[in-house]
Amino acid sequence: MKRVFILLLLMFCWSISSFSQNGQYDVRLNLKNYDCTSQELQIDIDVRASSVENRFRIAEQNYRFTFNDNAIDSIWIVAEGTLSGFISDTGGAADFSLYSTHNLTGSLAGKISYNIVLSGGDGLLIETEWVHVGTMGFHVANPNALLDFGWNMQADFPSTFISEVTPSAS
Repeated sequence: MKRVFILLLLMFCWSISSFSQNGQYDVRLNLKNYDCTSQELQIDIDVRASSVENRFRIAEQNYRFTFNDNAIDSIWIVAEGTLSGFISDTGGAADFSLYSTHNLTGSLAGKISYNIVLSGGDGLLIETEWVHVGTMGFHVANPNALLDFGWNMQADFPSTFISEVTPSAS
């Protein structure tokens, strides 16, 4: 039974490695850890600009994913990544960002809503290198069921939303 689940897990990793939205940014899900004894799965969320021309300062974020709720019975945030708390781009207070505590508000059966709010500042500059958003934990209730993770794109409701800080006019 564990071999079947590991095979399904590998298929899952292959199928959800990276997503792109409107050519502006890419989102990636990576398997971080799976503990066979506790049936706990950990997945990292990463984001980047899709090209040098599409670099942007990231503000509010709402990463939305679907999953098979017959396979998973609980989700939680294991750790917040780079987009957490106070961040200084330049090492000084002139260029800073303050991000809220990450939350799963709005998550329902079969849908994950991973949220971050820019509480103040300029927003972190997102370039073409992957930036770690956070790590989600899942309890696998049925290892024989397909996990069936999917990213909600613009055509899906509710869609994933990542906003950009609009520069103020001087």
